Amino acid sequence: MEYKATAHEVVDQVICPATFKTAYPWAIQRTRNGKRATHFVSHTWEESVMDFIKALVKLNLIDAAFWICFLALPQTWPSEELGHLLATPFQSPFYVALRDCREMVVVRDSKANLYNRLWCTFELLAAIMLEIDVLVAGEMPPEFISGRGTGSTASCTNPTDRERISAAMFGAKSKDPGLEALVNRAMYRVSHAASGSRVHVTRARGPFWRQKLNAVSQ
Repeated sequence: MEYKATAHEVVDQVICPATFKTAYPWAIQRTRNGKRATHFVSHTWEESVMDFIKALVKLNLIDAAFWICFLALPQTWPSEELGHLLATPFQSPFYVALRDCREMVVVRDSKANLYNRLWCTFELLAAIMLEIDVLVAGEMPPEFISGRGTGSTASCTNPTDRERISAAMFGAKSKDPGLEALVNRAMYRVSHAASGSRVHVTRARGPFWRQKLNAVSQ
């Protein structure tokens, strides 16, 4: 059987050793002048990096510049410093990068449900708020149909991240069922769309939803 390294393993074995001395993100170290991203990539670190790359190549986005978190963020910073960088989700590099991109690419994985990860759920809510279309790549595992462990019940590697993201998205004291239903519908559409298709996850219309969605980013 062919061994396929995950994003976790590539970060530990390749990215961190290569960027340890500079503490730069991989993308900045390789392209010092930087490049404006056109496509924000939402994905799970549990995936095979080889399958991840193949899914992006298959989209045939010739002139795209992808923003990929494990390449765009520093991986050798102490956890406390990295925590400060990500402390406020709607001011984090994830949100800022997505806001400046013209499209979000969701790379699904046949073995891991990316919406079991709360950061991926947050990215989808951000796309709804910013009215950014989602380009779907890869295949979603059948387990998603059950809906368990997704949305507001999704997990984070860092428990503190989970508290911050969940509070930012759904409220610190009690979850908003209407907002959560909106995110769940978007997750279902993205998860069941054909690979290579675009999903328009625009925010719900009307002053009630505008107020609700704008409020979570304050």
